[in-house]
Amino acid sequence: MLKKTKEKHHREMLNELDEVILDKEYIIKDESPYLVDYLYGVSDIDSKIEEYLDETGLDEEWIMFYRCLINKEVLNSDEYDKLKIIGEALFLMRNENDLEKFKNDDVTKDLNKIKDDTKEILEKLLNFIKNKENNPNLTEDNLFDSEDIKGEFVGFIKEHNALRSEEEKEKNIYKMDKFLKNAFSNKKIKFNKTDFFKEILGLNKSKINSIQNKYKKEKK
Repeated sequence: MLKKTKEKHHREMLNELDEVILDKEYIIKDESPYLVDYLYGVSDIDSKIEEYLDETGLDEEWIMFYRCLINKEVLNSDEYDKLKIIGEALFLMRNENDLEKFKNDDVTKDLNKIKDDTKEILEKLLNFIKNKENNPNLTEDNLFDSEDIKGEFVGFIKEHNALRSEEEKEKNIYKMDKFLKNAFSNKKIKFNKTDFFKEILGLNKSKINSIQNKYKKEKK
């Protein structure tokens, strides 16, 4: 995840979680009851956890990682709909004991599946553009004008893969639609939104139109 993107999501989380208090059963002796105290980077956690994040590649996704480890009961409300609740047994990870519990949980599988699904979508997109342009030498990075644009696009895909409710997916598609339209018209990406939605995500034009109409009305 790009530093700029990390900082943006970090600020967003600090605002969302400023008043959230952890469930007592998750608080270790002499530990602060406020989740916000733990949201200052991977370096704040136990070295064994840092090693695990590094080994799995999750060190680059620590914002999502923290979001997945928050006690589900604390955040199971509409106010925290931006947070992704993945799996059934969520908790805050601070030490090796928490790590062992996490590694034996289904949360890791869900996180890895999101990464795998994202990779698959990028590969499909690259192959589609290669065939369309008859250019076998294209690489994934050639599809984007910069790392920032690529990072934003990958962020939308990860949201798409992580979200479970149809309404949240539609909201993300609406935001992605506007991003892709603007990026393509400004020559920031090498593919257009119609190709991406139809050929890669399997969404037809009428579906996209209905999403556009629905959320345009909500914006007014």
